[in-house]
Amino acid sequence: MGFGMNASYTAMMALIFQEFGNRSVTVISMSEALIAVGTMLGPVMGGGLYSVGGYVMPFIVLSVIQVLLTIGCYVSLPSHEVERPAASVPPIYLLLSFSGFVCFLVVAGTYMFNSFTIAFLPTFLNEQFDFNALNIAVCGLVGSLSYSILSPMWAYGTEKWPNALILELGLSGLAIAYALLGPTTIIKHLFGWSKQRVWLIYVHEIIAGCFFGATLMQTFQLSENGFTDLQLPDSDITKYGLISGLWNMAFAVGDIAGPSLGGLMMSKFGFEDTLGIFSIILIVLILLSFLLRIVRGHRIRKEERRRVSANVDEERKPLLVTQ
Repeated sequence: MGFGMNASYTAMMALIFQEFGNRSVTVISMSEALIAVGTMLGPVMGGGLYSVGGYVMPFIVLSVIQVLLTIGCYVSLPSHEVERPAASVPPIYLLLSFSGFVCFLVVAGTYMFNSFTIAFLPTFLNEQFDFNALNIAVCGLVGSLSYSILSPMWAYGTEKWPNALILELGLSGLAIAYALLGPTTIIKHLFGWSKQRVWLIYVHEIIAGCFFGATLMQTFQLSENGFTDLQLPDSDITKYGLISGLWNMAFAVGDIAGPSLGGLMMSKFGFEDTLGIFSIILIVLILLSFLLRIVRGHRIRKEERRRVSANVDEERKPLLVTQ
């Protein structure tokens, strides 16, 4: 299942970039919003099918839907002839670019922290507040709604103002959200709390849902900058395949690291302080993002000066050369 999801998602993003060009980030944000809707509907519809036909029924229905979708994709998706049918390098090669490296760290870190909370937050809520399955589901619903509503807005802002500090804003919001979820030891001492408050859980879900999309939307631009910096000789479709491959590789690494590495951290530091470490890592990513902006700005200005100098030299050449 993991192999199929990763392959289909990589292909989906490559096709979106190919077909929608400058509007691709908005389209991806719409697909992310639909994923959030699916996350909300999954337990409800799956539970209904389970009550009707038992454990096997939801998987039978999903398998039939997947087969129909496969046929629909084969019939409806456009066919493109490309000059270079295969990518010149694997997606991991984009990590040699500073932009690609930062993109990987941001996406992997974001999904690591998210998968950690998905894995361990229900246990924490049950121990702290004796939450039942319905209360835990409502918490997840609040976060999913916030994410699905705000993601298209962040995507529009990314396309409208590509140099805006949307990534840094998203990372800052997530850092605050994870600091409040524990809450961390510093927050407890600051406000004189001895344990978590129920209302803080919902505040965390709203903040994390709102800023999750802001964190991710500019990472597509970062991965494309990484491709441009390396000056690879690929066609558009293979270029976007590399970009989506890097993004999905980072997503998979983060999704695996959340329960595994995050679980090890929790066993050593506890749930609350592990979230505090996540907040510190997000602050480091903010600083790294600002450093990337400085480096790229310096490089762009240097290339612009070189281009202007070359044009001036060309204009100064004599029109006629005497022997």
